[in-house]
Amino acid sequence: MSELTRIPAPDGVAAAALYSKLTYFFTDMAHMPAIRAARAEHIPVDRLPAAPAVRGAGLVRPEFLMEIEAFAVVAE
Repeated sequence: MSELTRIPAPDGVAAAALYSKLTYFFTDMAHMPAIRAARAEHIPVDRLPAAPAVRGAGLVRPEFLMEIEAFAVVAE
């Protein structure tokens, strides 16, 4: 999740607040509490994006427990 804070953001705006959608891909529903806890550390509660979650049999890299697809909106 900390990678989500590395995008450039306008002055005074937290980078994590720019996300409009986060899609979580994981292999075990038991990971959801940890995913939510990590998200709460990096994204303000009043700025939670749409966040579908997809559970599957496996991910492209078998050593991964989850992947996150993130979409951010940054005004020019």
